[in-house]
Amino acid sequence: MPLPNPMVGFNLPSDRLRSVKRRLSEKAIGPPFFYYENVALAPRGVWRTISRTLYDIEPEFVDSKYLCAAARKRGYIHNLPIDNRSPLLPLPPKNIFKAFPDYERWWPSWDPRRQLNCLLTSVASAKLTERIKYALASSGTLP
Repeated sequence: MPLPNPMVGFNLPSDRLRSVKRRLSEKAIGPPFFYYENVALAPRGVWRTISRTLYDIEPEFVDSKYLCAAARKRGYIHNLPIDNRSPLLPLPPKNIFKAFPDYERWWPSWDPRRQLNCLLTSVASAKLTERIKYALASSGTLP
C-alpha cells in the first residue's frame, strides 16, 4: 500500500481545500466507533491485512509533524467521521523551540533538527555494545 506524500491524512483541520470522500460499508458505519493505530512503515502487506480485517476501510496516514512538535509517521483505520474536522484549541507548538523556547540557546549548531522524533530501536550484540562502551570510555571527553 503506497504511503502518501505529504502524509497529511484525509485532510488537516487547516486544509479545507483538499477534501476526501470515502465510502464505508454498511457494517462499518458507526456507532460503535473504532480507532486502530500502527506505525505507517509496517512490513509489506500488513496494512492490507489490517484493512481487510476492519471492513476494508482505507487507512489514513499522518505524520504528526503537521500537527505538533513531534515527527511520527502513523497509520489509522477508523470509522470516525472525517467531514468538518476542526483542531483542538489552543493549537500546539509545531517545532522544538516553540515548545521549549529555552532550548534554542543551548542547541548545538551542528544539529539541524527542529522537530522531536521518536527513537528508532534496534538490538545490538553484546560485543558491539562493549566496543561502543570502550570507545566512549577511552575518548577522554564527555560523549
